[in-house]
Order: sequence, then structure tokens, then C-alpha cells
Amino acid sequence: MYIAMNIAGMPFNGATIPAGQSLGGSETAAYYMARELVKLGHSVTVFTTHKHTNERGDVVGQYWDGVLYEWIGTPSQQYPMGDRFHMVMQAPFDVVIIQRHPSAFTIPYNSKLNIWWLHDLALYRHNGFVQQQLVNIDKIFCVSEWHKQQVSKVYDIPLDTIIATKNGVDYSLFANDTSVIRESRSLFYMARPERGLENLVGPDDPIMGMLNDCHLYVCGYDNTVPEMRTYYEMLWKRCQDLPNVTNLGALGKRQLYENMAKTMLYVYPTTFEDTSCIAALEANAAGLPVIGSQWSATPETLEGGGCILIPLKDGKVNKLEFAKIVRKVLAQPDLYKKLQAKALSKRQTWEDAAKQWHEVFTDALKVKCSNKIRLALHLEQMSDIVAADKGGLTDLIPNFRRNYAFYLTGDYVGHYARYYDYETKRGVNYGPENLAGNMRFETVAQTICATNPRTILDFGCAHGHYIMNLLPRLPRNVHITGIDIDASNIEKARKWAKEAGYEDRITLIHGSLNDIPPGLYDCIICSELLEHTPIPALYVDGLCDHLSPNGFFIGTAPSGPWEAIGYRDHPGWRSHLHHFERQDLNEMFGHMREYKLVSIPWQGIFGHLMFSFRKTEGTVCGFINYERKLAQQAPYETLSVCMIAYNEEFTIGRTLKNIREIADEIIIGIDEKTTDRTEEICKNFGAQTFIIKSPLEQGFDEARNATIAKAMMDWVLWIDADETFENMANLGRYLRANCYAGYAIKQHHYAIEPPSLFQTDLPIRLFRNHRGAKFFGHVHEHPEIEMNKGIGKVMVIEDAAIMHVGYSTEAIRRNRFIRNFPLMKRDRERYPERLLGKFLWLRDLSQFNRHLFERSGGQITQEIINNAQEGVKMWNALIDAKHLRMACDGLDYYSQCVDVLTRGQGIKAAVDMSIAKLNGGIKLPCHPVQGMFIDRAQLDRFIGLMLTSTTEVMEDRYY
Repeated sequence: MYIAMNIAGMPFNGATIPAGQSLGGSETAAYYMARELVKLGHSVTVFTTHKHTNERGDVVGQYWDGVLYEWIGTPSQQYPMGDRFHMVMQAPFDVVIIQRHPSAFTIPYNSKLNIWWLHDLALYRHNGFVQQQLVNIDKIFCVSEWHKQQVSKVYDIPLDTIIATKNGVDYSLFANDTSVIRESRSLFYMARPERGLENLVGPDDPIMGMLNDCHLYVCGYDNTVPEMRTYYEMLWKRCQDLPNVTNLGALGKRQLYENMAKTMLYVYPTTFEDTSCIAALEANAAGLPVIGSQWSATPETLEGGGCILIPLKDGKVNKLEFAKIVRKVLAQPDLYKKLQAKALSKRQTWEDAAKQWHEVFTDALKVKCSNKIRLALHLEQMSDIVAADKGGLTDLIPNFRRNYAFYLTGDYVGHYARYYDYETKRGVNYGPENLAGNMRFETVAQTICATNPRTILDFGCAHGHYIMNLLPRLPRNVHITGIDIDASNIEKARKWAKEAGYEDRITLIHGSLNDIPPGLYDCIICSELLEHTPIPALYVDGLCDHLSPNGFFIGTAPSGPWEAIGYRDHPGWRSHLHHFERQDLNEMFGHMREYKLVSIPWQGIFGHLMFSFRKTEGTVCGFINYERKLAQQAPYETLSVCMIAYNEEFTIGRTLKNIREIADEIIIGIDEKTTDRTEEICKNFGAQTFIIKSPLEQGFDEARNATIAKAMMDWVLWIDADETFENMANLGRYLRANCYAGYAIKQHHYAIEPPSLFQTDLPIRLFRNHRGAKFFGHVHEHPEIEMNKGIGKVMVIEDAAIMHVGYSTEAIRRNRFIRNFPLMKRDRERYPERLLGKFLWLRDLSQFNRHLFERSGGQITQEIINNAQEGVKMWNALIDAKHLRMACDGLDYYSQCVDVLTRGQGIKAAVDMSIAKLNGGIKLPCHPVQGMFIDRAQLDRFIGLMLTSTTEVMEDRYY
């Protein structure tokens, strides 16, 4: 696989560690993981803050141990991960791994798998940035199981999205010689100073003051941030002042390990929460038992190793106990040897970590490809038809036999003749064009000019656009032969050549592989042709027969769903049979002499790939491994649109026209009482229809559930016939593997009276299929996994919206309310504990009271009082359930009920709560609200809920 890693920490490259320079733990991990992934056969590019330049001063990439190191570029608001990184990421990659940055994936990349690699503690202050990027993240790598749980809790990320990986040790750097004589009573510390050095050497009862007959060696790495400098300098001064402490300074890996091998114990008295502790692993590898704190991920890191871990006391290091244990181990040779033996036996290698990563990548892609419908539709979208055929998936591609008849019959000549005739009739003119500045052409032209050919064959020359643009750049004695399968193309090329005065430098032939004239060519161009051929390797082998002994072959292929752009506007017209990825081209041509592959980005995921090689006698092209290819795709996730409809012939066509652009299937339950042309119109849009019992009788939830039971795709979108979508195309980027179970979409209710009425709701309209979600609610139904449990992790889609026109006038709204109110009563009987039902019943009771008040001539009747009492009861149930959002949303309806019961004499209050924590910023979890409360107790309950909901996160130590 092609893997990119963005490591925006300390500057380093492949020479940093071998040269003995100091390096931080996360950068060290990246260095080793990249190297081990290459050993497993992957192609790895590591982007770092190190800038390598050539003799001309140009910034260039450089290889070490098979890993390509590139400068990350200049970070900016537009390119937060570095401009060079963002530029390169326009090329297709299989896996992108970005370390730490909380906004790493806010910008989508041209990649199949996105991995966020965390080493640090999750902190609530980063939560806003983190949530913005989660939609684009497939998996999150943490460095221990403890870390995984911590990240899941703080960032509210499902555990199945997070992978607990491990750090490793390069054991080749350790002598592991137990006969080495170690300095008596010597101790070692090599973590960051703030992670425990103060407990050893600080001014208040330091441990080394208690261990005055021991000697401590301290080292670190050169990465002092300005805000920590004063603190560090204080600790360095303490190291200098204490007679039994030596500060070794920043050490490279080999030098570090040599010093560790001379000491007896690694001491780590810390309250810092390590997510993993590479230093402890390295200490064990050097034969040093660890005396440390039983805290955070350290017990997990050292499981099975040589260590004694001491519990904290009242959240602090127990210095007396720590010194006691150190003395005990040093005083008992047998105990020391036992701990040392366990230390040396613990093996946690980078190789093992890389193998785990490889399995995660492979399994994640297999899961993406496991759904045959999803994979088949993806392969058609990418025009990868031969791959679909190899996988037995063509029957799942709509209209396959019609659209790809030329592939099934082999009638390529007739197909392209009909295609170009179609293009001519619709006014497309393939004529003279200037390709200067076109990146694909310029890359090909530069490659050709560098080879100095005398004779060139442009196979599949189309209307001669490459030939005519190349000739002015080549010497006069260069001759180009062009061949194309379509006669009309050759006619256009001849006319263009004659008008340009190039007839003597060109030979143009209508034909195919068998029509190439005798003779050998110095260079053969095969641009954007192989994707049209059923067996491209055999085509290239045939072309190479016409290459001179040292001849140069140049090919290009489209990258991205180019042909799919025209599927809607030009139904039935297809020509591409392959979508070549970098691995495909490597398998076919990677063994050729001087093979080179270049990615040429264009826009977004669209671009081109150019490959070139020199002829090697006796060598033939390889073939694509379709088993590998079909297991390493990243299909877009599919969408079922589910609807229920009753007499909607005047509105449903607009809705279906709007949604069919993104729907993979449309499923519509037609109310059995429908009497108009609704079903006929639905079928005209390709929808699957079936008859359902009236939702007014069975409940709207059961009607919806009947439709989603027939849904086959990955996601379900539910919508009504009086709704349309704005920016529907934007939904596509949310339909992917990530931690979200569903999406809330803004629903705007348009009204023409009163003119100012424009309300917005946030229902969960889009959710994952096949995970047990179903609708609850006899009316005002909503999807949940279990009642009151929601759908799972949800985000709000900001760049798309649903427009609802069903409540456009007061008369329509009243009629709909009159219909729904009895249904809402049935909902309360059927789902008495449904929280959303309680909120909606509060709303409807308040509204019903307004209608009763109008009918009574402004008199408060006993029925109105009863409804108000029931409404107050419902609002208090929301407070009891600690559902702050519903309580706030229902406050206006509750206040209307209180107004009835108190005759306007309730407690009026406005609550605007801003809670601040020192150094933690200000949190405003809800907008200012105001209302009328029946008494002080209910006001206090509401304020208490707001206060608790606001401050509970601040009580967490990760705030």
C-alpha cells in the first residue's frame, strides 16, 4: 500500500537516529514504524519539519531505508498540515496517518484510510477541534488500552473506532550482556523533566536526598519549549547542586543506551499520566529494572517486564516508600537478578507493532469491500469494469448489459464509431487545441524531450492533439506516427496537420495494434488508452514489439471517477474498463527497466498517472492481482432513501427529482388509501413501491419501519413528499466509515403566514442501516436504537438542509394539528416513557390550549387547566430525566401552562449562565433562556440542571 505519514513535531529524517542525535518519543515511533512498514512491502512517505535541499538549494525528498522523507512545508490556515503536504496529498494514497494535530482531517485527502495517531492525553479543551474532523477519520490509533479508554471518554468516540497499538524498542541497539559490570548503586532517569524529575532532585524533600549513597544520571532530549524553560533551568540547577546527581544532557539513542547499560535501576517517580512509556521499555531492554509509579499506562506498558510499581498516596508520589523500595532492590542481589531477568526477557518490537498496523489497514479495507452491492456500485463509479467482472459483481451494476455491450461482444470499433457520431450530433468538436500548461501533457512532453527520440509512435492518438503540440518542441528531424481506432479522429488530425504545415513530419493511420507499420520506434506514447482495453498488459507487450532495443515507453491513465461525471447527462455511453491505481501499474510494469510512476493531480480526487520504462528484451508485462485489488478498495457508502406517501401526486415528483441525484435506491411505502397517481409517479423515478397500511391506523413509526426493512444500502435517509433538499450533493462526503451512527440535518419550515415564521428543527434524518435502528412514535416518529437511547454518536450537517413546505399557512397547520392531536394521545398510551413523546405532548397541550382559549372566548376552562397541569407534569419529567436540551426547548410551552395555572403570577426569570474555570476558558453550553416558573422549587430545579450540565465536565481532571 501507499502510505503517507505526517509527523509535525521535532525536525528529523532517516539519518537522525543513526547519527546519534536526540529525538522525542513520538518522532522515534514514526521513524521506526515507517522503516518496518517498508520491510512489510509498503511504500511509505514521511512528512516532517526537516527541510532537505539539493546542491541548487531546492527542497527535495530523500530516501533512507526505503522510506521517502519530505518536508512538510509551511503551515497556514488554508494548509494547517503544511502546504507541501497538502499539495502531495492530491495524489492517491491508500493510507494517511497524521500524528496528534486535533484538526488533522478537517480537510479531506485523496486517501482510502485516514488514521489519526495519538500519543498524548485527550483534553476537553481540544474537543471542538476534534469533533470537526471525526467525519473524515476511519480509525484512531492510541498507544495503550488505557489510552484508548481515556480518549473514548473525553472525546466521546465509540471504542470500536479506536485501536490500542503499542510502541516498540530497537533491540539491535542493546548489547544485552548480563556480564557487564554496572556502577554500584547507580540510577537512571531519562523522561521529560516535568514527568518526575522534581520528585528526585527538587527543592522539597527530594528522593535523592534520601538516597545519598546512590548516584543518579539524568538525560533528556533538546526540546525545551519557552514556557517551560524557567522550570527546566531550576531542575538543571538542582542537578548541578546535588553531589549525587549528574546531568548528561541530550543524548542520541546509541549514546543513551550505552550510559543506561552502566547503571542498575531506572527510577520514574511520576504523577504524569503516561499514555505509554517508551523510556520504561528501553530501560528494560538495557537490563534496568524500573522502580516507578503504579499509575496511568505504566503497568500496562511493563506487563511481564522487570519492575516494581508503587501506588500514589493522596495523588502524590510516596517519596519515602519509593526510596525504601530502591534501597530494598539494591540490597537484595537475588531480587535484583530476578527483576533484571524479567526486564531482559520482555520483548516489544517495532516489527510487531508494524504487523499490527498492517493487519488493521488490511482488515479495514476488507470491511469496506465486504458489501458486494457497495463494491459493485463503487467499481462502476470508478469505471473499473474488468475488476467488477473478475469479482463476479457485474449483475449488481444497473443496466450493465446495455451500457457495456461493447465489452461483452468485443465490438470496440463499432462502439467508438457510434460514440463519436453521438458526440458530433450533440455539437462536440474535437479540433485543434493548445495544450501548453496542461499538466498531463507537459509531464509527458518533458519526459519525451529528455529521451531525444528520432521516431515516435502515438498509439491511440485521437484527433492528434498530442502530436500537434509536441512537434513544435521537437527537432525538425523527429517523425511521429499516429494511430487511432476511429476514422473520424484520423480525418480531423490530417486536416489539422495540413493546416499547420506538418504533413511531412507525420504519418496518420486508421487502425489498431495489427496496423502498425513495420519498423521500430525510439518512443511509444500510449496516453489515456489502456483504460479502454480489456487486457492492457497484452496490449503493451504488443506495442513493445515495435520499440527499438533501448526504446522508451510512456503511458498515462486517468485517476478518479472521470467518466462518471457524464453518467447522468449521457446515459448509456461508456468507454472506460479500468481504473488503474498505483499498485496496478506497479504489478504490470514495475519490473521494467528505469520504471517510473508519476502522479499528476488536477482537482480534488481527479488527476492522472504517468508511467514510463525502457524496453528490456525478453521481459513481458505482468498482470493485475485482482484478488488484492478487490480487497483494497474504499467504496463510497451507499444510500437508501425511504419514504411513505399518501395522495402526493402534486409534490412528490419535485422531491424525487431532487434526491435521485444521490440515492442508490428509493423505497416508498404507498398508503393503501391513496387514490391519485402517486405510485405511478414514484415508479417513473425508479423507486421501489409497495402498499402499506395507513400510518394513521398502524402508526407512523410502523409505516417507516416497513420501508427501512426493505433498505439494502449502508445508510438510510428518510424524507417526506412535501420536503426537498438544499445542497444534497454535499451529503456524499458524510457517507463514509467513521465513528458517527447518524446525522442531524436542519429542517426549515417555510410559511407564508405570518410572513416572519421560519422555524428550524434538527431531526436525525440520516442513519446507518443494518445496526438495529428503528422508528418510535405513533406520530412525530424518530429513529433510535432503543427508546430514549438515541441512534448513537451524531453530528449536525451544516452544509445541507431540508426544506419543508407542509405548514405553509395557518389553515394547513391547524388542520394538521387537528389530525395529529388524537394520534399524539395514542402515542402517549403506547410509549408512556418516551422522552421525545413527553416533550411533544407538552408542546401539543400548550398549542391545544390556545385553540380552546379561542373557542371559549378567552375563558379558562377546566379542560384548559387539566391540560396545563399535564403539561407541567411533562416538563418536570424532562427535568427528572436530566435532559437539558428538551427542558430548554420546552420552556416556552411550560411557561404557557404555568401562565394558565397561576393566572400570570408565576415566577418570571431569565437564566444566562456563563461558568468559568481558571485557565480553562468560559463554557456556554446553552443560549440564555427565560420563562415563567410555577414556584421557586421548579426554578431551582431548572437552574440546578443547567449548573450540573455546565460544570460536570469541569470537574474532570482532563478539562
